Amino acid sequence: MTRKNWALAIILIVLIAVFGVLVGRKGPTSSLQIEKSLFAVADTAALDLIVLRQPDGAVQRLERRQGHWQLNEHYAADPSMMRLLLSVLRQVQVRRPVARSQQEEVLSQLEQQGVEVELQGDPNQRFLVGGREAERISYFARNGQAYVMELPGYASYFSSIFFLKQTDLRNKMLATLNSMNFQALDVAYPADTSQNVRIRFRNNMLGVEDIVRPDSSVLFQYMMIYEPLEVAGYLAPGEDPLYDSLLQTPPLAHFHMRTVGNSEGMRLHLYPQLPGRRYRLGYLPRQKEAVLLDERLAQAMLIRRRDLLLE
Repeated sequence: MTRKNWALAIILIVLIAVFGVLVGRKGPTSSLQIEKSLFAVADTAALDLIVLRQPDGAVQRLERRQGHWQLNEHYAADPSMMRLLLSVLRQVQVRRPVARSQQEEVLSQLEQQGVEVELQGDPNQRFLVGGREAERISYFARNGQAYVMELPGYASYFSSIFFLKQTDLRNKMLATLNSMNFQALDVAYPADTSQNVRIRFRNNMLGVEDIVRPDSSVLFQYMMIYEPLEVAGYLAPGEDPLYDSLLQTPPLAHFHMRTVGNSEGMRLHLYPQLPGRRYRLGYLPRQKEAVLLDERLAQAMLIRRRDLLLE
């Protein structure tokens, strides 16, 4: 998990705790409380569309369809990121208006470097988001007025959630294999085919082809890796020249996972480790996309025939 995602995860934990406290409070709503909730969305379940127009020209369009959030019409959105984004929208508060002497400067900064947020649902909203990350200050602006914002119980910069790119917002789950849907998993090593592994589920039994009595403990522990299998992120072409170069070389291993009702299954190529890198390069040939996997996960996935033999 990247440093950015760790920070976002901490925000989510804090928000959940604070939300529970706020729900338990009772009392009349004052004009000050109404002002504090100027940008807050009381009922995020009523939102149908969230559009983030980012300063580099990228647009992230998040649309709720049949109870699930879709990203840019083609991808499933990451559920944890959506929970975080909705929590921020629900609980964000105005701390104070930006000082009059700084209004023009802050508004100019937001217009040039901020994110335009559009919300459709109940109610519809449009506002600018940005801030000064080094100073841990988040700004929101609407109708020519900028405000310093806060999240109850969280003192750091939180506007970064609105700057996340498509690769950050996409669902990271590649597959989920379990006893109800699993059919087959092949792990092939082009440079050493003698170590290929072919795992099958037949007659309610999990087994390995060409091994009469595989080590069941190793086998069952290995299958737990895929419940579910998640990537650390997606890699856009040109984003990392070293990974781009590695992608032009032969893969270390090929994975082919098949489930009930999906005979085509999912294919994944895994490449050799780059020294000093926390993430292993993978490639989805069907989708023609590069992905990154945590190095510890990648190492665990590289099971070989010798690992399954009983001593």
